[in-house]
Amino acid sequence: MAIKMKIQTYTPKLGQEFALADIRAEAMKESLMEAGRFDGKNVRDRLLEKYDRENTKVIKIDNCDAGFYSITGSDGKYYLTHLYILPNYQRKGLGKAILDHVKNEYSGFTINLNALKGSPANIFYKSNGFCEIGVSEYDVIYEYNGSKLNEEKVI
Repeated sequence: MAIKMKIQTYTPKLGQEFALADIRAEAMKESLMEAGRFDGKNVRDRLLEKYDRENTKVIKIDNCDAGFYSITGSDGKYYLTHLYILPNYQRKGLGKAILDHVKNEYSGFTINLNALKGSPANIFYKSNGFCEIGVSEYDVIYEYNGSKLNEEKVI
C-alpha cells in the first residue's frame, strides 16, 4: 500500500558509507537468512569494497535516511548497482517511486541489475518492467529497456 511521503535524495556525505553498509545489511538480512547466507560483516564489506559516492543517492523520508541507490554506466547502458530500502519503509511505494525516478532519468537507455535468487526483490523488479536475462550462482540478472517497453505499450 502506497502512502504519501515527501521523498528527497542527496549525495552521501564523506564517511557515510559505513551507515549505508548498515542499511544494506538490514535491508538484505531477511532474504539472506532465508537463503542460509546471512553474514553481516560480508554484506557490509561487499558494499564498502566497491563504494562509489559520486553515483550514490541517499533516500531521505521525513528527516530519516530510509535507503539508498547507486547507478553507474555510460553510452546508453547503465547498471543499478544498489537499491536498498530499510524494512520499515518497504511495501509502502518508496522503492517503486525511486525505481520510476531512475527509469525516467535514464529513459530510452538500458538499465541492468542483479537480484538475489529467491528474494522478494525479483517479483518487485518483474512487476516494474524488468525482464530476466540471465542467472548467476546467487543472483537473477534483469534488464530494463525503456524504448522497447514503451514501444510495446503502444502496440
